[in-house]
Formats: sequence, C-alpha cells, structure tokens
Amino acid sequence: MISAIPGALVTIAEELDRIFPKVSKAGKPIEISLFTFADAVRSFSRDHPGDPSITAGALLRRPHPGGHLIFQVFLDRKDQIVVQGDGRPHGKAIVARSLDDELAGKFTNSDLVIFR
Repeated sequence: MISAIPGALVTIAEELDRIFPKVSKAGKPIEISLFTFADAVRSFSRDHPGDPSITAGALLRRPHPGGHLIFQVFLDRKDQIVVQGDGRPHGKAIVARSLDDELAGKFTNSDLVIFR
C-alpha cells in the first residue's frame, strides 16, 4: 500500500535533502534507463536490511541531468529515516533516465512516495 501524510512528506523530504551528502559518499548512484513501479516494490523487499525497526519505505525524486535522481530509504514507525551506525541511511541512490507510467503517476502530487 502506498500512502502519504502531507506533514510527514515535508519532514522526510527535508531530511533526505539534508543527508544527501552522506548518501553521495557511499558511492556513485546506480544508473538505469528505466525505473518501474515493480522495480521499486522488488527493491524494497530485496534490499531490506533486516532492521526490525523498519516499517515502511520511501522514494524521493529530484531532478538530475540524466533524468531522475531517486533516493530509496527505509522508515521506522514514526516515519523517521532509519540509518546505519555511520549515519548513512539504509537504502540507495538511483539515476533513472525515465520512470514507467505507473511509478511516475505516484509522484503526481509530490516528489515523495511512501510505501507501507
């Protein structure tokens, strides 16, 4: 299920923008030509770090010269970003040349989508 709480959206988006330098230090973003809704769902399942505090996932979209910069992160029950011991968030950065219609449609009202 995908949901979004307006107040939480602003807080999560601001937090992701604040911690972007930590994500960047983890290495170059993964580059793909097409990122689909199915890819996003599979990625949350496949890349789940096993932290029991994780109850949701989030995708934040930002403009990028190569298309879309997508941050995939995991959230706790208070919609706080779950971080590793070094302060980097669990998750990854992806540069996608394009998004499929289903995923792009989830971003129509916001650049943040929360997966519950």
